[in-house]
Amino acid sequence: MKYVCLFIFLLGAVGYDIDCRRIPNLWCLPGAFAGMIISFMEGGVHGGLSSFLGILVPMAVLFVFFVFRILGAGDVKMLSVIGAFIWLDVIWVLIYAFVITAAYGVFVFAVRVIRQRPFAWTRICMSIPIAAGTILFVVGGRFI
Repeated sequence: MKYVCLFIFLLGAVGYDIDCRRIPNLWCLPGAFAGMIISFMEGGVHGGLSSFLGILVPMAVLFVFFVFRILGAGDVKMLSVIGAFIWLDVIWVLIYAFVITAAYGVFVFAVRVIRQRPFAWTRICMSIPIAAGTILFVVGGRFI
C-alpha cells in the first residue's frame, strides 16, 4: 500500500513537472499527509516521528541547493514527500538522484560535443532523476 501511494505521487509529480515546470503544493501536501498516516499505521509513534524526520531532513539538507537555485522548491518538496513514505532512507534516494543526474549531464555534454555546441545551457526536470532514484531504491535498496 505504501509503495503504491508513493508511486502514484511520483507519477503525478513528474507529470506536473514536465507539463508545468513546477510541482504544486496542492499535490505535495496530500502526499506528505498520506505518507505520515501510512507510516504511523505501520510503525506507530516511532513510524510517525520517523516520517516527520523524513520530511524535515531533505528540507534541511537541500536548503543550500535551493538558495543557490540548483534545485527548485518543487524538487525539495518532492523529496520531502518521499521522506514521509520511506523515512530517513530518503538520503539514499537523494544520492541515487544525483548520480543519475550526473550521468545524464555527461550524456548531454557528449551529445553537445558531437553537435559542436558543448556549452549551451540546458535545464532538466529534476523530478525525473528523483523518481528514478526512488524506484531504484525501492526495487534495489542500498547497494552503493
